[in-house]
Amino acid sequence: MSRARLKPICPPILAQTKALVGKYGGEIKQIEPFGAEVLGLDFSLKIKEELWKQLQKVISDRGFICFRNQGILSAEEQIRITELWGSKEVHSTHTVHPSSPHRHVFRLSNDPSCGITDVGPQWHNDGSFLVNVFSHVAYHIVKVPKWGGDTQFSYLPAAYDSLSLYEQKEWSRSVSVNATTGAIHPVTFRHPYSGRKICFLHLGMTGAVIQKQKDVDEVKSIQDLRCLQKQELKSFMKRYNQALTQEDVVYSHNYADGDLIIIDNLTVAHRASPEAHLPAKSQGLRVLHRTTLKGLFPLVPDDSFGLPPVLRSNPFESSEGEWVSGGLGFRWDDDIAMRN
Repeated sequence: MSRARLKPICPPILAQTKALVGKYGGEIKQIEPFGAEVLGLDFSLKIKEELWKQLQKVISDRGFICFRNQGILSAEEQIRITELWGSKEVHSTHTVHPSSPHRHVFRLSNDPSCGITDVGPQWHNDGSFLVNVFSHVAYHIVKVPKWGGDTQFSYLPAAYDSLSLYEQKEWSRSVSVNATTGAIHPVTFRHPYSGRKICFLHLGMTGAVIQKQKDVDEVKSIQDLRCLQKQELKSFMKRYNQALTQEDVVYSHNYADGDLIIIDNLTVAHRASPEAHLPAKSQGLRVLHRTTLKGLFPLVPDDSFGLPPVLRSNPFESSEGEWVSGGLGFRWDDDIAMRN
């Protein structure tokens, strides 16, 4: 089925937003099946807050905006633009590569001498090891490879909508445990701005999934919860991967010089394409600068789960379910790359 025939999965860009962007010399267009691009906007101009509010709504509703033809931004310029959105406060937890121009810039590359390599091959949301997951993330391409090197995005509201009613109910009774920090996140929740239901799971750092026992609505004790067994967890994570990989919920961004992408980190998941990790000698050098914003709120399960925001150790008996601590978490497919 061609993209043109697919049912729209997100709201259109409003005429008033298009007019406001035009007022500042730019043009905004929809990308299908989700996302948007802005051409001709100069971030050095004095722009009123009303424009940023309108564009942030587009980002929340459609997942991301790609600002085209921004040249090569300095670290300070990228940080300033990043802080226009969400919490307006950068929050960095990454390794700082020697070639990074700033401690808040996560420098990614397919050449270890130029940046951190092999990052993010599976669907994930940045900062999932934190209780307050990053609100927005900026990706600025500094060096475009000769071919390949895409970042792929999955639109989480549509992925959730594609689930059966039974799956939606079961996933709403589930929470994930980050393997590195023990941070607990609901597998489904309602986005605070768009109002859409979202599914949320890090396929590279999840150590366990906890579910309410059958017929339990309000957890009174640990006996009201269960930890998924190994095969259950493998099936659960494979199904999540399948939901996010459907053609009509995925957009693969092929970078052009000067691209700057701002994403709502709770509306879209992302992963590096396989080609992004090929060595520079085979596809040309790829360098990407990432900046991240502090989360706006704790992404934690509701009170009915009776759980703290962090579980630093397994509260279940060792024989009760799969629980992986540290490293890259549970390996749900032996044939894929598992890197953070």
